[in-house]
Amino acid sequence: MKFSTTLFNSLYYFGGPTFNGSLRSISLIRSGKEIKKIDFYDYLLTGKQSNDIRLQRDDVIFINPRLNTVEITGEIRRQAIYELKNNET
Repeated sequence: MKFSTTLFNSLYYFGGPTFNGSLRSISLIRSGKEIKKIDFYDYLLTGKQSNDIRLQRDDVIFINPRLNTVEITGEIRRQAIYELKNNET
């Protein structure tokens, strides 16, 4: 039986990005070329794995540095620190 894993499985297994790593900009690099860029927020907020992809030998998961963040508190559903994309305010 051949075992293969996915990008999401690997992120989970290795504990995801550190505090300084982006959840909004994770790249899968295969043979020196970026073949997939994911926004992991989609999965975290909805549980949908539509952007997941099977990994192959020598694939590289590159987690970009976290950029701008905003903290939202008060009487809202999800108090948290949110990471913003470049085009978001």
